Amino acid sequence: MNPYAPAPPMPGPLKAVRVILIIRIVLAVIVYSLALLGLAAAAGMSSEQVEAVTGMGAGGIAAVLILGLALTAFEVYVVVALGKGGARALTLVRVVVVLGFASGLLNLVTDSSNPALGLVLMAVVLLLTQTESAKEWFRVTDPGHQPLQGGYPGHPNQPGPGGYPGNGGYPGQPGHPHQPGSGGHPNHPGPGGY
Repeated sequence: MNPYAPAPPMPGPLKAVRVILIIRIVLAVIVYSLALLGLAAAAGMSSEQVEAVTGMGAGGIAAVLILGLALTAFEVYVVVALGKGGARALTLVRVVVVLGFASGLLNLVTDSSNPALGLVLMAVVLLLTQTESAKEWFRVTDPGHQPLQGGYPGHPNQPGPGGYPGNGGYPGQPGHPHQPGSGGHPNHPGPGGY
């Protein structure tokens, strides 16, 4: 693909994927900001008090926050990469889906929150990236994509649909002797070859 050519517009299903990811990012930032405020408020408490209130120690809470913030930063990166398209962006979106499913299943096993919404959103993202318009957009926006060569049928050195490389036309049209033209039959030249 020509790096200077404008990218084709993003199809609707992928715009919906981008909106879903942005909403997840905004909600994560709000939740993690509140958790950081709670962690700061708990700084004056003893570790036993923190564990009694939250169910885990301050170190565990800090580890969960760091992991959550890293995953949120990765999702921001994926949203930016999604705007550029290509196979790499599709792979990154699939990684987000796998991480989202893993997070939802972990929440389901630990019974720490209701994972249903997260699992449904990841399933929707996965389905939207598998639509024909999304697949085609990822394909044509890939930096290694080589568009089909256009041309004019039957013109020398410019094969187009139905044209032959090199000289001449195609069956049913005027061409070289021994090539059928309009109204011609095999072994009978058509009207006027080149």
